[in-house]
Amino acid sequence: MEKKLKHKKAEVYELKNDDGKVVAAEPICLKYRNDQFFSKMLALSITVIIIVINTILKLCVVKLVSWIGEDTVSQQKGSVVKGAFLGQFFNTGFIILIVNANLQQFKPKKFWKVFNGPFSDYMPQWYMDVGLKIITTYLVQGLMPYINVVKESIIGKLKARVDTKCKGDPFVTGKRTIQTYKAVYLGKDMPIHFKYSDCLNITFLAMLYGLGMPIMFPMASVILMNQRLAERIQVAYNYRQPPAMDNSLSDSVLSIMKYAPLMLLFNGYWLMDNRQFFDNVWHYKDKVTENMWADHLPGYRVCQSSPLFLMSMTCVALIVVQIVIPAELLLKWGFTMSQDELEVDEDLPNFFTALMLTEAEKIISENR
Repeated sequence: MEKKLKHKKAEVYELKNDDGKVVAAEPICLKYRNDQFFSKMLALSITVIIIVINTILKLCVVKLVSWIGEDTVSQQKGSVVKGAFLGQFFNTGFIILIVNANLQQFKPKKFWKVFNGPFSDYMPQWYMDVGLKIITTYLVQGLMPYINVVKESIIGKLKARVDTKCKGDPFVTGKRTIQTYKAVYLGKDMPIHFKYSDCLNITFLAMLYGLGMPIMFPMASVILMNQRLAERIQVAYNYRQPPAMDNSLSDSVLSIMKYAPLMLLFNGYWLMDNRQFFDNVWHYKDKVTENMWADHLPGYRVCQSSPLFLMSMTCVALIVVQIVIPAELLLKWGFTMSQDELEVDEDLPNFFTALMLTEAEKIISENR
């Protein structure tokens, strides 16, 4: 017999036996709501921790590359892009996968016993627990560009208000030199290397998990469009004009981007080769809270995943050829295109700013 008693803080359920003796009395609903709330907070905290660690990694990479030194600004920013992207991608896409992985079915078992997570494969519960955290992190990354726009705008306005002593008149200032006065209104340099690393991280995450969670493909396109729009707003109102740079940064990003399809092909092959989803392979579980062993081991078989496996092997072979064979031979044999190197003096200002006023007037008059 069950009787419900109402209290101010919670509803206590009393379970009585046939003799009327109370066997148990617990606020079941309150405990359930508390557990549900704490689980949501835990999932959100993981997302926040990932974003905070990514920010710290970016700053550490910038300090490290500045300490090492590069010949040009483009090469320096290219090194920052590579370091920041690798740190972000590993922190966002791989750590959460490794922590939840159970690889004790693989040999040698002494080595793989370290990976003692709850999931031995991409199971339905994996998408509910791990996949949802990845999507949440992805969603927060999509909102970050607009958060940065608002943050930089507020900081710029506050700096100007403090400098004018809250009068709002730009001719009233507490600065004693023109350089310090300009620093208040010019804004900071555009972190173009962070923009590239964020775009690479978003692209690689979509390629890695997109076949199992297809919503990541449209999310990636929307996030990249948001970043593009936010960058244009930032350059117009918050950031200084970016310096002139050569093609080293773009080439560095493109050299990384060619590995994104490998993520799609290899992980897509493993997703499509899932025995539980496609072959109805199952195992008994000793406890309800346990997860089923996947019995998913490496091996080739002709099935729905075969095209992905063959394409991934082909891509690996092409990349190995590009790495092993010198670029001069590939160009000579007709397997690549010639590239003209651009030489840019990255320290020069705008063209007409670098000229004397009289010389600029001569050029304008000659081209009328």
